[in-house]
Amino acid sequence: MAGDGDENVLCPLCLTLVANRWSCYYIPAMAVEAKLPFSVAVHQGLLAGPDWQKALWTHRVENATTSEDFDVLCALLRTFPSVAPASYPATGIRLEALVEFVRDARGEMARPRLQRGAIPELARIYDGSFNLEHARPALGRMLRVFAASSRSEDWDRVVRAAAAGIGQRDDWNGVFVQFGTDTELGRRRDNYGAAFHHIFRQLSEHLPRGPIELPFLVWANTITREDGIRPHPYDKNVGVERLRQFLEANSPDSEDAAAIAAASLPFLSHPMRIELLLLAQKHASPWVRLEFGWGAALLGWEGALEYLKRLGTDPRYYERARSYLNAVTGEWEPEFLPICGTPAFQAMAGVASYLRVDFKHDATPDYIELLDLREITWPTEGRVLSALVRYHVSEGLNVSGPGVALVYKNARYWDTPRMYEQPDIMQLSPVDMYCAMECDYRRLCPASSPIEDWIAAGRKALLEADPTFGATNPVVPTMVFKG
Repeated sequence: MAGDGDENVLCPLCLTLVANRWSCYYIPAMAVEAKLPFSVAVHQGLLAGPDWQKALWTHRVENATTSEDFDVLCALLRTFPSVAPASYPATGIRLEALVEFVRDARGEMARPRLQRGAIPELARIYDGSFNLEHARPALGRMLRVFAASSRSEDWDRVVRAAAAGIGQRDDWNGVFVQFGTDTELGRRRDNYGAAFHHIFRQLSEHLPRGPIELPFLVWANTITREDGIRPHPYDKNVGVERLRQFLEANSPDSEDAAAIAAASLPFLSHPMRIELLLLAQKHASPWVRLEFGWGAALLGWEGALEYLKRLGTDPRYYERARSYLNAVTGEWEPEFLPICGTPAFQAMAGVASYLRVDFKHDATPDYIELLDLREITWPTEGRVLSALVRYHVSEGLNVSGPGVALVYKNARYWDTPRMYEQPDIMQLSPVDMYCAMECDYRRLCPASSPIEDWIAAGRKALLEADPTFGATNPVVPTMVFKG
């Protein structure tokens, strides 16, 4: 979170009540300042040293886009040794930095310039450093570049990396996501077809293990579902056995793998498909059971749609259940139980979706509760229905522990680390929370002020907008979901 006085930040995630459900969008707060050209950053030495990533962020260095940028980038690669060094001098440019700029180059001239100058140099370094343990992180970052290349020898480098265990999960996600039809590579159907079939065929013949395994399974699920490619790579004895292992693990650590495995089952023709579907139905994780419900609905199993609707009565799983019902039935707003359409439920579902997807926290609350629901006249947005939702996350990518979220119509969703720098914030009454959040949002007092000052400043602003604020407390429906 940016500190006080930093105006070039993003406003928080907003949830808007439209047609009786909360939807999400982002609002940029201010115009973005100009970025530093790549070639200028190189001449200033910003790519040198161990803190190059911090320097690039601090100075807002632009991706390579111009002819001069590509000349500088290719020249740097030509002077780089074929065997990546284990250590660098203080002023040395790291291989990871060069790979990042090749990977993220933009503009019409990027592809032809990189194809002629940069990619052959990366291939030289890749081949010379292939067996070096210290070079593996940089080699993993190269894989996305090689997958997008027009040369079949570069596609072979991707396949070799899979067999050698090079590349982390994020690296392989970056490789496979390029083949989506909404990407630049996906739109170049000529090269897309050749690279796609070359890499897909090689990896399908010998199912990869290690960090690539789950990204590859996700990719296989996607292309069998969206492109109709058959057979699914796992539609054979060795593949089905691996899917069974994922589904039988049945532990929190294996939830992601089990859900991905379950998502592949509708596209199998193997005799073990029904048995694996029943394993998914019995899995401890609702996310895996959602995949079963979706697969069973696709296959036309009786009761599958009602099964999805029952899972959707928990706000933590509502959005996924709704999207699956939409995909199967074609109904944009599939019918759920009446409780799912209430503002209270939709506010909780919006918070759960935010934690799971929108900020990529990948976190499911193990506890979520409606704290308050009332109409409030806010100084800047007027009178709107507002909700406070309390939650607890045991483990997420960027969030863990307790939290409280303000959700309100046509305005904002406010849930920031700055709030939690205040002691005892979670013990405040709902009215005091509204006051503190109003102070936080409008920065009515310094962050270092005691929480009492936050509450007083926010209360003053809210009372000026509505002298009756906080005079009565509404009856709040009891809505708690846990486990």
